[in-house]
Amino acid sequence: MELENRSINSNAYGLSLLLTQKVGYARAFELAIEAEKIDAARALEFGLVNRGVLTTNFVTEATSWAEMIVQRAPIAIALTKRAFRAASQDNLLNVAANEAYLQTLASRTEDSSEGVFAKLQKRKPDFKGR
Repeated sequence: MELENRSINSNAYGLSLLLTQKVGYARAFELAIEAEKIDAARALEFGLVNRGVLTTNFVTEATSWAEMIVQRAPIAIALTKRAFRAASQDNLLNVAANEAYLQTLASRTEDSSEGVFAKLQKRKPDFKGR
């Protein structure tokens, strides 16, 4: 069968690429062939998760993290996410050019001005997502 003629669910594939990029070839291959469950400590060690939280504290920790994020400038968060996604699949020259472009976009927002004024006035910024 030719791969081009088959329908592929893109959400179900690509683990070999993503895992290799995240943890390196040797560790990705080891995880794939051993097919063992990974506990939270090992996932943290491998960089597969940002932090480990006890189940009993999960909702509190997740809520606290979400509350911290919503205090940030939403456009800046979105552009940062966009920059990091692009950077994971490109070269340094293109990444630098993309970052410069995204920073230009960010600097032209109302939120950027609000952040600067809030800093100068020593107050908490009130970001609007504009």
